[in-house]
Amino acid sequence: MMNAQEDEPESTREIQRNLLVEMLRVAGLDATDFSDAHDAVPTLLKRIEKLRAGERRLRIMADYTYDWEYWILPDGRLEYCSPSCKRITGYEVQEFLDDPGLLDRIVHPEDVHVWQEHCRTATAKPEHLHAVFRIINRAGEEVWISHHCLAILAQDGQYQGRRASNRDISARKQAEAKFRKKNEELEVYFSSSLDLLCIANVDGRFIRLNPEWEHVLGYSVSELEGRMFLDFVHPEDVQSTLATVSRLDNQEEILNYVNRYRCKNGSYRWIEWRSRPMGRLIYAAARDITDRKQAEATLQQSEENLARTLQSIGDGVISTDREGRVVRMNPVAEKLCGWKESEARGRGLGDIFHIVNAVSGKAAEDPVTRVLETGRVMGLANHTVLVSKNGEQYQIADSAAPIKDRDGNITGAVLVFRDVTLEYARDKIIKEEREQLLSIFNSIDGMIYIADPQTYELLYVNH
Repeated sequence: MMNAQEDEPESTREIQRNLLVEMLRVAGLDATDFSDAHDAVPTLLKRIEKLRAGERRLRIMADYTYDWEYWILPDGRLEYCSPSCKRITGYEVQEFLDDPGLLDRIVHPEDVHVWQEHCRTATAKPEHLHAVFRIINRAGEEVWISHHCLAILAQDGQYQGRRASNRDISARKQAEAKFRKKNEELEVYFSSSLDLLCIANVDGRFIRLNPEWEHVLGYSVSELEGRMFLDFVHPEDVQSTLATVSRLDNQEEILNYVNRYRCKNGSYRWIEWRSRPMGRLIYAAARDITDRKQAEATLQQSEENLARTLQSIGDGVISTDREGRVVRMNPVAEKLCGWKESEARGRGLGDIFHIVNAVSGKAAEDPVTRVLETGRVMGLANHTVLVSKNGEQYQIADSAAPIKDRDGNITGAVLVFRDVTLEYARDKIIKEEREQLLSIFNSIDGMIYIADPQTYELLYVNH
């Protein structure tokens, strides 16, 4: 009996053999390695199963990628689309496979030109390409896509389309937008600040400055940036500036450091610094305090002039604040009150200026209290005695006046007084002698009178 293979026509067997040889070639096997092509069938089946297992693994890897992967054919159809497309676009895999135009339609209208230019370039260049654009997902939301693609070429070099990978970068774009907005806000603040803002390094070089430096020093920012800041520091302030930079290099924050900087016209401005180090960089905010320094110098000169005046004046002078506490005393006031200015400063006036009525011995009214209450100039009553700290008594005359600011508000009072003890004693003697003389005149029986020698007007006639 003839077997089935022998019953087949020779032409059929030849076709089968050629087909089997081709299958072996596709599977990577050489038919010449087998005595008969049919002997290679078991090996071929094993190879096919191995290829299928590899395909399943590759499919699983592709289907479970986090990014949206696809293979687009030269005619625009999708050969493969990963399930991640739904997470990113809201559309199912089958919708992309069935509708080749869906991919183009979901591109954001403002970015269509980016996508179209990318597609034109992609058909002409086999190398890796990248594009960033937006799509509108199924829910109508804007999604930023980072798109990478690479040409797929057959073994013979024939173009098979492109493999693409799309990643949702919306969160990154939102973070970038926030960062950009914050940078813009900081740039506006940096550029418009009335303070002198500065970024420098501990090597002593300006790195970045805001425009206010131009207004203060007269140099343009470009003339200052990149320069050594010690080139502009007053020679007398160089050593203290170097010491301050050394402290900053040791990561010590510096507050209220003051030095002088040279202007373009050769003059110097006083600059007060607040600086914070971060590594080798120094972030500083400074202010031009030249006007304040000049005002302080003027005030100091005024204070010195006032002190010299108070030192030389013959009357006692005490100034108080709004609450009647002693602020200043001159040497005459110190002598009469028995208190040193350093002891009296901050005490209530009544503690150091103790006055009584010379006749009754009762405490007299403090004139400064009335001045602070009424805002009017006040004087002491007659027969007022100042009792000093050591118990000495002085007959005094005084007046008190309010101290007012530019707006007319009372900020304190000044008390001016002088020792009239000798004058008071002299007047008392003159009064007593006059009374004695009049008593003698009145005891004489004859008439006695005193007349003005010029007008003959009677000035006195005895009893």
